[in-house]
Amino acid sequence: MISTPELTFTTQHSTTTTPSPTVTANTTSTSSAPTPTISFLNNQTDSSQKFAFQGFENHNYTGKATQIYTTEGFFDFAFNITSYVWKPLKSECCVTFCQGKQDSTNWRCMEWYRTAASAPFLRLSIWCGKTDENIAQMNHTCS
Repeated sequence: MISTPELTFTTQHSTTTTPSPTVTANTTSTSSAPTPTISFLNNQTDSSQKFAFQGFENHNYTGKATQIYTTEGFFDFAFNITSYVWKPLKSECCVTFCQGKQDSTNWRCMEWYRTAASAPFLRLSIWCGKTDENIAQMNHTCS
């Protein structure tokens, strides 16, 4: 004979009553921090900046992406940049593409969406103050 809420077992010689087993479902509630939004210059930009550069590991803005650079200086990358976006916006700023600290491969002062760079590069110089006099010097400066 079986009854509820206790289980009753009857045998030929005795009757034993035991409490019903308790089943507890383990529920775990987890929450995680929101995933940060990743910005890509090939489809958007923050127009409050005076300029912005972002490079990508592979052609067509794929693979690893660099952060978006919005300050002047020299920047070394952990991987070759093979596609990039340069948005000088309303600045007088330019970029020089470098292989190391000595060899300049190219430079740009106008806005450029490049799905396949003419040569991959590992270093970038962002500089401002474009004039006819300093373009000849700055477009070759990698250090």
